Amino acid sequence: FGIEQNLPNPAIFKSGNAMQDEMVKSNELERRLTVNNLKLQVRNIYYELQHRKGLEALYLHLSETYAHYFQTAKIRVETGATNAIQVVTMKAAMNEYELLTRQTRMEISTLERQFGLLLGSGEGITVADSLSPAIFGPASSEQPIKVQQAQQDIKLELAKIPVLKAGLKPGFNIGFAAQNYFDGGWLNGLQAGIEVPLLNQPVKRKIEAQRLKVETARDIQEAQHMRATQEIREVQHKIQSSAEDIRADEE
Repeated sequence: FGIEQNLPNPAIFKSGNAMQDEMVKSNELERRLTVNNLKLQVRNIYYELQHRKGLEALYLHLSETYAHYFQTAKIRVETGATNAIQVVTMKAAMNEYELLTRQTRMEISTLERQFGLLLGSGEGITVADSLSPAIFGPASSEQPIKVQQAQQDIKLELAKIPVLKAGLKPGFNIGFAAQNYFDGGWLNGLQAGIEVPLLNQPVKRKIEAQRLKVETARDIQEAQHMRATQEIREVQHKIQSSAEDIRADEE
């Protein structure tokens, strides 16, 4: 009988563990990106609801104001203080803001249902009536998660190269064998050996291909950085525009 044990080169375990660590980090960034996307959806609907409710209050106020002007104009026409054109003008403005009020209420109802579904509720969820702008703190010094994810992709692709190189390193084996020759008794022996890979060319081509993947990942990271910078500028512009719209509505 005989027993033999193959022992892979320690570099295989070391490089494999390093690659697993990078994969864990990549999965954690993917989780954070998913959480941030959900938070963004919730905030977008929340602030859109606040904006629509502010518009509803504004349109309702203007509708009631023009309704009062309309009634006043009718009395002035009856007393001969003005002509019928003023009545028609006030009525047209009143009808316009009544229509805008109804449309805004329909939009609010739709957003409330979307908000409820996003938060896992079977019913619509609303927000406080407010046109107050959200408070945005200073931009974080931390890189956007998409950029971090692209950087992590580079590290993951780099970690795969040592795994491929480990396949070129020799392995080891040890064994023990024993045989009974009856009259001659038991004969046993211990062996140790080194396994050297012979067909290395395919592995070397895989390593070169992996290096190309690393370069591609670096190009993607650079593109993500530029895209994130542009998105941040666009968001800052939207915040500024929204603040100006709020000031205009309040005036």
